[in-house]
Amino acid sequence: MAAALVSSAVAGTAGATSLPPMHQTVDPDGVFFEGYGSAFYVPGQKLKDIRAYPIDGGHAVVIWLDEEDTQRFADLTGEMIGKPLAMWVCRHMVTRPIVRARIDSGTAIIPMPSAQRAQALVAAFRGEAECPDMTE
Repeated sequence: MAAALVSSAVAGTAGATSLPPMHQTVDPDGVFFEGYGSAFYVPGQKLKDIRAYPIDGGHAVVIWLDEEDTQRFADLTGEMIGKPLAMWVCRHMVTRPIVRARIDSGTAIIPMPSAQRAQALVAAFRGEAECPDMTE
């Protein structure tokens, strides 16, 4: 898969945590990328595509960014090599991998604990359901 955010381009993740107060105004239906003073938000309806997949014996949500956000993501990951990049969805940090390389593919992988949680997150991004409880 082209996205190397969780697999070959990064290593290690931190556990889910609540969104800090400065980000409470971010709508929960998108993804927020943040690291070392650089950040950007992509609303769910702006994503080119989003799907749940089984990956490496687990489950994940794969998102595809549009051309503008692909460039923003590439620039951000280029600045973040060797540093953690947090990915927030539904107002919770779901992963914080160490970036190993600039990611120009415009895809990102969000690891999920189950197929059901992955499908629920896809439905939330598409505006078909509320955000799933990310604390379980």
